[in-house]
Parts: sequence; structure tokens; C-alpha cells
Amino acid sequence: MEGERVMCGEYAEARYAAHLARLFVPLGDTGNLRVLLALGDDEVSVNHLADVLELAPHDVQKCLDDFEELDLVRGTLYGRVRLFRMKDARLRDLLFGRLGALTKA
Repeated sequence: MEGERVMCGEYAEARYAAHLARLFVPLGDTGNLRVLLALGDDEVSVNHLADVLELAPHDVQKCLDDFEELDLVRGTLYGRVRLFRMKDARLRDLLFGRLGALTKA
């Protein structure tokens, strides 16, 4: 769909809106966004994120599991340690681009 023209009303059906609403709910939560922003460009463990954010590892894991289910982050297993990173560079660019715009304003 990237680069394709979208016609007015083409995706206005309730099923499409429901799918996107499911995506935006966790993005509307400050705690969830802190976890996503803490990933930055790195591939990091749940325990590292929990330390950085001063949160319980269980809460960070739940958040990352939710984001992974929504296809926003990817977890990769290295031995017994699972590391997470943002899956889509466009999401990263959107989040950090908006923050860059705020700091310049």
C-alpha cells in the first residue's frame, strides 16, 4: 500500500477503524510510550528497560508483549535472553521526529 493512492472512504469501514483503534490504545498510555521510547535504536532486555525506567520487569514484559502482538516491536532470543527492538523504522522516525520538533519549538 505504500505509495499507493487511497480513495476517499476506501478504508472507512468499522472493521478497519476497530483494527487501528486497537493499535492506538497502548500508544495513548504514557507508561507504554515510555517503554517504547526507551528502546531507542537499541536492542535491549526487559531487565535493562526495567532498570532504566524504574519499573517492575513484569510490567515492562507485559507492555513489550502487547507491542509485539501489535507488530510494533520484535523480540529475538539469544540463548536464554530475549532482546527487544522497534520493528519498524517508520514508527521510530515518527516518535523521535515528533520529539525533535517539540525540542526545537
